[in-house]
Amino acid sequence: MHYLLRSERNLDRIFNCPTRAIWILTLAATAEPTGAESKRVRAQLHVEFLNAFNRVVYANPNTDPTAAEFGKVTSQNNLPRDIQLAMKIVF
Repeated sequence: MHYLLRSERNLDRIFNCPTRAIWILTLAATAEPTGAESKRVRAQLHVEFLNAFNRVVYANPNTDPTAAEFGKVTSQNNLPRDIQLAMKIVF
């Protein structure tokens, strides 16, 4: 079994956006059955957590001084946590 832990950090200084620190966590396991003919077959299981710690990255505030929402942050720039499961049988 092996583990992969990776951080993607994007610095958007051009647009003056907040710093994004999104963690992607991947867990993978390989299982091989025992026996004479089983050397040709193995199963792989992958679990991926996108935005693993569910960190919110807020959008920029409204900068239109005539709008009723002036100065408010009404949305976010990233997606919530997403979990992906995959299983592959190799023979």
